[in-house]
Amino acid sequence: MKKSLNYRFIFRMTIFVVFATLLLFTISIFVTGKLRWQYIKEIFIYTACCTLFCSLLLTSLYEHIYLLSRVLFFLTFTFLASLGVGMGLLTSSLILYGRVNVTNSYFMVIIIGLVFSGAITLFEVHKTKLEDNIAKLKAAELENEQLRRLESEARFNSLQAKLNPHFLFNTLNSLAALVYDNPRMVEKSIVRLSELYRNVLSISNQTFITVKEELSLIRDYLELEKLRFGDKMDYSFHYSKNVNNIKIPGLLIEPLVGNIIKHVLEIRKEIVSVNISILMIRSSVTISVSDNGPGFKPGNISSGYGLNSIRERLTLLYGEDYDFDIDTKPGKGTSISIRIPLDNNY
Repeated sequence: MKKSLNYRFIFRMTIFVVFATLLLFTISIFVTGKLRWQYIKEIFIYTACCTLFCSLLLTSLYEHIYLLSRVLFFLTFTFLASLGVGMGLLTSSLILYGRVNVTNSYFMVIIIGLVFSGAITLFEVHKTKLEDNIAKLKAAELENEQLRRLESEARFNSLQAKLNPHFLFNTLNSLAALVYDNPRMVEKSIVRLSELYRNVLSISNQTFITVKEELSLIRDYLELEKLRFGDKMDYSFHYSKNVNNIKIPGLLIEPLVGNIIKHVLEIRKEIVSVNISILMIRSSVTISVSDNGPGFKPGNISSGYGLNSIRERLTLLYGEDYDFDIDTKPGKGTSISIRIPLDNNY
Protein backbone atom coordinates (compact mmCIF):
# COMPACT_ATOMS: atom_id res chain seq x y z
CA MET A 1 0.00 0.00 0.00
CA LYS A 2 1.25 3.49 -0.79
CA LYS A 3 2.09 5.49 2.29
CA SER A 4 1.60 8.92 0.74
CA LEU A 5 -0.86 10.43 -1.67
CA ASN A 6 0.55 10.98 -5.13
CA TYR A 7 -0.12 13.41 -7.91
CA ARG A 8 -2.76 11.14 -9.38
CA PHE A 9 -4.84 11.77 -6.25
CA ILE A 10 -4.50 15.52 -6.72
CA PHE A 11 -5.47 15.06 -10.37
CA ARG A 12 -8.57 13.11 -9.32
CA MET A 13 -9.47 15.87 -6.89
CA THR A 14 -9.13 18.46 -9.69
CA ILE A 15 -11.42 16.41 -11.90
CA PHE A 16 -13.82 16.23 -8.96
CA VAL A 17 -13.85 20.05 -8.68
CA VAL A 18 -14.83 20.44 -12.31
CA PHE A 19 -17.37 17.62 -12.16
CA ALA A 20 -18.89 18.83 -8.89
CA THR A 21 -19.12 22.39 -10.20
CA LEU A 22 -20.99 21.30 -13.31
CA LEU A 23 -23.20 18.91 -11.31
CA LEU A 24 -24.18 21.48 -8.69
CA PHE A 25 -24.75 24.12 -11.36
CA THR A 26 -27.04 21.74 -13.24
CA ILE A 27 -28.94 20.95 -10.04
CA SER A 28 -29.39 24.66 -9.29
CA ILE A 29 -30.93 25.15 -12.73
CA PHE A 30 -33.50 22.40 -12.11
CA VAL A 31 -34.28 23.66 -8.58
CA THR A 32 -34.59 27.37 -9.36
CA GLY A 33 -35.68 27.05 -12.97
CA LYS A 34 -33.29 29.84 -13.82
CA LEU A 35 -30.03 29.92 -15.71
CA ARG A 36 -27.84 32.24 -13.67
CA TRP A 37 -24.22 32.17 -14.81
CA GLN A 38 -23.02 33.86 -11.63
CA TYR A 39 -23.92 30.65 -9.81
CA ILE A 40 -21.22 28.78 -11.64
CA LYS A 41 -18.61 31.23 -10.35
CA GLU A 42 -19.82 30.81 -6.76
CA ILE A 43 -20.06 27.04 -7.03
CA PHE A 44 -16.62 26.82 -8.61
CA ILE A 45 -15.01 28.95 -5.88
CA TYR A 46 -16.76 26.99 -3.13
CA THR A 47 -15.77 23.66 -4.64
CA ALA A 48 -12.20 24.69 -5.49
CA CYS A 49 -11.52 26.10 -2.00
CA CYS A 50 -13.00 23.05 -0.26
CA THR A 51 -11.00 20.71 -2.47
CA LEU A 52 -7.82 22.73 -1.99
CA PHE A 53 -7.98 22.62 1.81
CA CYS A 54 -9.00 18.94 1.81
CA SER A 55 -6.07 18.10 -0.42
CA LEU A 56 -3.58 20.10 1.67
CA LEU A 57 -4.73 18.52 4.94
CA LEU A 58 -4.90 14.98 3.59
CA THR A 59 -1.63 15.21 1.69
CA SER A 60 0.34 16.54 4.66
CA LEU A 61 -1.13 14.15 7.26
CA TYR A 62 -1.77 11.02 5.23
CA GLU A 63 1.54 9.35 6.19
CA HIS A 64 0.60 9.64 9.87
CA ILE A 65 -3.01 8.49 9.68
CA TYR A 66 -2.01 5.65 7.36
CA LEU A 67 -0.55 3.81 10.36
CA LEU A 68 -3.85 3.89 12.26
CA SER A 69 -6.37 1.06 12.31
CA ARG A 70 -8.94 1.01 9.53
CA VAL A 71 -11.70 2.43 11.76
CA LEU A 72 -9.55 5.24 13.13
CA PHE A 73 -8.23 5.90 9.65
CA PHE A 74 -11.76 6.27 8.29
CA LEU A 75 -12.87 8.57 11.12
CA THR A 76 -9.72 10.70 10.96
CA PHE A 77 -9.85 10.91 7.20
CA THR A 78 -13.52 12.01 7.31
CA PHE A 79 -12.77 14.56 10.05
CA LEU A 80 -9.91 16.05 8.03
CA ALA A 81 -12.08 16.13 4.93
CA SER A 82 -14.85 17.86 6.88
CA LEU A 83 -12.39 20.32 8.35
CA GLY A 84 -11.10 21.02 4.86
CA VAL A 85 -14.65 21.61 3.64
CA GLY A 86 -15.32 23.99 6.52
CA MET A 87 -12.12 25.96 5.90
CA GLY A 88 -12.95 26.06 2.20
CA LEU A 89 -16.45 27.43 2.88
CA LEU A 90 -15.12 30.14 5.18
CA THR A 91 -12.51 31.14 2.65
CA SER A 92 -15.06 31.12 -0.17
CA SER A 93 -17.38 33.40 1.82
CA LEU A 94 -14.57 35.85 2.41
CA ILE A 95 -13.67 35.80 -1.29
CA LEU A 96 -17.22 36.20 -2.54
CA TYR A 97 -18.77 38.45 0.10
CA GLY A 98 -15.89 39.85 2.14
CA ARG A 99 -17.40 38.29 5.26
CA VAL A 100 -18.50 34.97 6.73
CA ASN A 101 -21.88 34.27 5.25
CA VAL A 102 -23.58 31.46 7.17
CA THR A 103 -26.73 30.39 5.38
CA ASN A 104 -28.77 27.24 4.98
CA SER A 105 -26.89 26.54 1.76
CA TYR A 106 -23.69 26.70 3.79
CA PHE A 107 -24.76 23.71 5.87
CA MET A 108 -26.00 21.96 2.75
CA VAL A 109 -22.57 22.32 1.17
CA ILE A 110 -21.01 20.89 4.36
CA ILE A 111 -23.28 17.86 4.13
CA ILE A 112 -22.45 17.43 0.46
CA GLY A 113 -18.75 17.77 1.27
CA LEU A 114 -19.00 15.11 3.99
CA VAL A 115 -20.80 12.73 1.64
CA PHE A 116 -18.23 13.22 -1.08
CA SER A 117 -15.30 12.98 1.34
CA GLY A 118 -16.73 9.76 2.78
CA ALA A 119 -17.14 8.33 -0.71
CA ILE A 120 -13.60 9.33 -1.64
CA THR A 121 -12.33 7.81 1.60
CA LEU A 122 -14.01 4.47 0.91
CA PHE A 123 -12.69 4.50 -2.64
CA GLU A 124 -9.13 5.22 -1.51
CA VAL A 125 -9.22 2.59 1.25
CA HIS A 126 -10.49 -0.16 -1.04
CA LYS A 127 -8.17 0.88 -3.86
CA THR A 128 -5.10 0.86 -1.62
CA LYS A 129 -6.14 -2.49 -0.15
CA LEU A 130 -6.43 -3.91 -3.64
CA GLU A 131 -3.04 -2.46 -4.59
CA ASP A 132 -1.58 -3.89 -1.39
CA ASN A 133 -2.92 -7.37 -2.18
CA ILE A 134 -1.61 -7.17 -5.75
CA ALA A 135 1.80 -6.06 -4.47
CA LYS A 136 1.87 -8.96 -1.98
CA LEU A 137 0.98 -11.44 -4.73
CA LYS A 138 3.73 -10.07 -6.96
CA ALA A 139 6.21 -10.19 -4.07
CA ALA A 140 5.24 -13.79 -3.29
CA GLU A 141 5.56 -14.73 -6.97
CA LEU A 142 8.98 -13.08 -7.15
CA GLU A 143 10.08 -14.83 -3.95
CA ASN A 144 8.92 -18.20 -5.29
CA GLU A 145 10.81 -17.56 -8.53
CA GLN A 146 13.94 -16.70 -6.56
CA LEU A 147 13.55 -19.84 -4.46
CA ARG A 148 13.18 -21.96 -7.61
CA ARG A 149 16.28 -20.34 -9.08
CA LEU A 150 18.29 -20.87 -5.89
CA GLU A 151 17.11 -24.47 -5.73
CA SER A 152 18.16 -24.99 -9.35
CA GLU A 153 21.56 -23.45 -8.66
CA ALA A 154 22.00 -25.62 -5.57
CA ARG A 155 21.11 -28.76 -7.54
CA PHE A 156 23.47 -27.75 -10.32
CA ASN A 157 26.32 -27.08 -7.88
CA SER A 158 25.66 -30.47 -6.28
CA LEU A 159 25.81 -32.20 -9.65
CA GLN A 160 28.98 -30.37 -10.61
CA ALA A 161 30.61 -31.26 -7.27
CA LYS A 162 29.82 -34.92 -7.95
CA LEU A 163 31.04 -34.75 -11.51
CA ASN A 164 34.59 -33.63 -10.75
CA PRO A 165 35.38 -36.62 -8.47
CA HIS A 166 33.78 -38.84 -11.11
CA PHE A 167 36.37 -37.58 -13.59
CA LEU A 168 39.19 -38.25 -11.13
CA PHE A 169 38.03 -41.75 -10.18
CA ASN A 170 37.86 -42.83 -13.82
CA THR A 171 41.41 -41.70 -14.41
CA LEU A 172 42.77 -43.23 -11.19
CA ASN A 173 41.22 -46.56 -12.12
CA SER A 174 43.11 -46.42 -15.40
CA LEU A 175 46.40 -45.72 -13.61
CA ALA A 176 45.84 -48.42 -11.02
CA ALA A 177 46.06 -51.06 -13.73
CA LEU A 178 49.60 -49.90 -14.60
CA VAL A 179 51.14 -49.86 -11.12
CA TYR A 180 52.78 -53.30 -11.35
CA ASP A 181 53.30 -53.52 -15.10
CA ASN A 182 54.97 -50.20 -15.78
CA PRO A 183 55.76 -48.07 -12.68
CA ARG A 184 57.76 -45.55 -14.72
CA MET A 185 54.83 -44.90 -16.98
CA VAL A 186 52.64 -44.50 -13.91
CA GLU A 187 55.01 -41.84 -12.60
CA LYS A 188 54.77 -39.87 -15.84
CA SER A 189 51.05 -40.37 -15.93
CA ILE A 190 50.61 -39.03 -12.40
CA VAL A 191 52.41 -35.84 -13.41
CA ARG A 192 50.12 -35.57 -16.40
CA LEU A 193 47.12 -36.32 -14.20
CA SER A 194 48.07 -33.57 -11.76
CA GLU A 195 48.23 -31.08 -14.61
CA LEU A 196 44.94 -32.35 -15.96
CA TYR A 197 43.16 -32.14 -12.63
CA ARG A 198 44.59 -28.72 -11.93
CA ASN A 199 42.81 -27.61 -15.08
CA VAL A 200 39.63 -29.38 -13.97
CA LEU A 201 39.72 -27.59 -10.63
CA SER A 202 40.31 -24.26 -12.35
CA ILE A 203 37.01 -24.61 -14.21
CA SER A 204 35.02 -26.20 -11.37
CA ASN A 205 33.41 -22.88 -10.43
CA GLN A 206 32.50 -22.04 -14.00
CA THR A 207 29.12 -23.01 -15.40
CA PHE A 208 30.36 -22.73 -18.99
CA ILE A 209 33.77 -23.26 -20.58
CA THR A 210 34.89 -22.98 -24.19
CA VAL A 211 34.84 -25.92 -26.58
CA LYS A 212 38.61 -25.60 -26.85
CA GLU A 213 39.02 -26.03 -23.08
CA GLU A 214 36.59 -28.96 -22.96
CA LEU A 215 38.30 -30.81 -25.82
CA SER A 216 41.72 -30.20 -24.29
CA LEU A 217 40.56 -31.88 -21.07
CA ILE A 218 39.00 -34.80 -22.97
CA ARG A 219 42.12 -35.26 -25.07
CA ASP A 220 44.31 -35.45 -21.96
CA TYR A 221 41.84 -37.83 -20.36
CA LEU A 222 41.83 -40.11 -23.39
CA GLU A 223 45.62 -40.05 -23.55
CA LEU A 224 45.72 -41.26 -19.95
CA GLU A 225 43.23 -43.99 -20.78
CA LYS A 226 45.30 -44.94 -23.81
CA LEU A 227 48.23 -45.65 -21.48
CA ARG A 228 46.10 -48.36 -19.96
CA PHE A 229 44.52 -49.83 -23.06
CA GLY A 230 47.27 -49.17 -25.60
CA ASP A 231 46.39 -49.95 -29.21
CA LYS A 232 43.07 -51.36 -28.13
CA MET A 233 41.66 -47.84 -28.22
CA ASP A 234 41.81 -44.98 -30.66
CA TYR A 235 39.95 -41.70 -30.79
CA SER A 236 39.26 -38.82 -33.15
CA PHE A 237 37.88 -35.29 -33.00
CA HIS A 238 35.83 -33.65 -35.73
CA TYR A 239 35.19 -29.92 -35.45
CA SER A 240 36.02 -26.66 -37.17
CA LYS A 241 37.95 -23.77 -35.71
CA ASN A 242 34.87 -21.56 -35.58
CA VAL A 243 33.54 -23.59 -32.61
CA ASN A 244 36.63 -23.17 -30.41
CA ASN A 245 35.30 -20.14 -28.53
CA ILE A 246 31.72 -21.37 -28.20
CA LYS A 247 30.86 -21.97 -24.56
CA ILE A 248 29.22 -25.19 -23.41
CA PRO A 249 28.52 -26.63 -19.93
CA GLY A 250 31.83 -27.68 -18.38
CA LEU A 251 32.66 -31.42 -18.33
CA LEU A 252 29.65 -32.22 -20.47
CA ILE A 253 31.44 -34.68 -22.78
CA GLU A 254 33.48 -36.57 -20.17
CA PRO A 255 30.62 -38.73 -18.81
CA LEU A 256 29.82 -39.87 -22.36
CA VAL A 257 33.45 -40.84 -22.97
CA GLY A 258 33.59 -42.44 -19.52
CA ASN A 259 30.60 -44.62 -20.39
CA ILE A 260 32.41 -45.92 -23.49
CA ILE A 261 35.48 -46.72 -21.39
CA LYS A 262 33.43 -48.52 -18.74
CA HIS A 263 30.76 -50.30 -20.78
CA VAL A 264 32.56 -50.95 -24.07
CA LEU A 265 36.33 -50.74 -23.85
CA GLU A 266 36.74 -52.72 -20.64
CA ILE A 267 34.71 -55.68 -21.91
CA ARG A 268 35.49 -55.69 -25.64
CA LYS A 269 38.54 -57.40 -27.08
CA GLU A 270 38.46 -55.69 -30.45
CA ILE A 271 39.74 -52.18 -31.11
CA VAL A 272 37.30 -49.54 -29.90
CA SER A 273 37.05 -46.20 -31.65
CA VAL A 274 35.81 -43.12 -29.83
CA ASN A 275 34.63 -40.33 -32.12
CA ILE A 276 33.75 -36.85 -30.89
CA SER A 277 32.26 -34.21 -33.18
CA ILE A 278 31.03 -30.69 -32.54
CA LEU A 279 29.05 -28.76 -35.13
CA MET A 280 27.53 -25.30 -35.09
CA ILE A 281 24.30 -25.26 -37.07
CA ARG A 282 22.48 -21.91 -37.20
CA SER A 283 21.56 -21.00 -33.63
CA SER A 284 22.54 -24.26 -31.95
CA VAL A 285 25.51 -26.48 -31.18
CA THR A 286 25.40 -30.24 -31.66
CA ILE A 287 27.81 -32.47 -29.73
CA SER A 288 28.07 -36.13 -30.71
CA VAL A 289 30.01 -38.94 -29.08
CA SER A 290 29.98 -42.33 -30.80
CA ASP A 291 31.70 -45.69 -30.62
CA ASN A 292 31.85 -48.90 -32.65
CA GLY A 293 30.93 -51.14 -29.74
CA PRO A 294 28.30 -53.86 -29.59
CA GLY A 295 25.47 -51.40 -28.93
CA PHE A 296 22.59 -52.11 -26.61
CA LYS A 297 18.83 -52.00 -26.41
CA PRO A 298 17.52 -48.55 -25.41
CA GLY A 299 15.44 -50.16 -22.68
CA ASN A 300 18.62 -51.54 -21.13
CA ILE A 301 20.33 -48.15 -20.81
CA SER A 302 21.69 -47.83 -17.33
CA SER A 303 19.93 -45.28 -15.13
CA GLY A 304 23.22 -44.67 -13.36
CA TYR A 305 25.03 -41.41 -12.82
CA GLY A 306 26.43 -40.45 -16.22
CA LEU A 307 23.48 -39.97 -18.58
CA ASN A 308 21.01 -38.87 -15.92
CA SER A 309 23.39 -36.22 -14.64
CA ILE A 310 23.74 -34.79 -18.14
CA ARG A 311 19.99 -34.59 -18.60
CA GLU A 312 19.55 -32.90 -15.20
CA ARG A 313 22.25 -30.35 -15.92
CA LEU A 314 20.83 -29.53 -19.34
CA THR A 315 17.34 -29.15 -17.88
CA LEU A 316 18.61 -26.78 -15.18
CA LEU A 317 20.50 -24.71 -17.72
CA TYR A 318 18.16 -24.72 -20.72
CA GLY A 319 14.75 -25.87 -19.51
CA GLU A 320 13.17 -27.73 -22.42
CA ASP A 321 15.27 -26.02 -25.07
CA TYR A 322 17.70 -28.87 -25.74
CA ASP A 323 17.79 -32.32 -27.37
CA PHE A 324 19.34 -35.49 -25.98
CA ASP A 325 19.24 -38.39 -28.45
CA ILE A 326 20.60 -41.93 -28.24
CA ASP A 327 21.05 -43.95 -31.41
CA THR A 328 22.20 -47.50 -30.80
CA LYS A 329 22.29 -50.53 -33.07
CA PRO A 330 23.33 -54.02 -31.99
CA GLY A 331 26.77 -54.78 -33.40
CA LYS A 332 27.20 -51.30 -34.91
CA GLY A 333 27.84 -49.12 -31.90
CA THR A 334 26.15 -46.24 -30.14
CA SER A 335 25.93 -42.53 -30.85
CA ILE A 336 24.75 -39.96 -28.32
CA SER A 337 23.94 -36.47 -29.59
CA ILE A 338 23.26 -33.33 -27.59
CA ARG A 339 21.86 -30.14 -29.12
CA ILE A 340 21.95 -26.95 -27.06
CA PRO A 341 21.04 -23.36 -28.03
CA LEU A 342 23.88 -21.15 -29.12
CA ASP A 343 22.50 -17.73 -28.16
CA ASN A 344 22.48 -18.57 -24.42
CA ASN A 345 26.22 -18.99 -24.16
CA TYR A 346 28.03 -17.71 -27.25
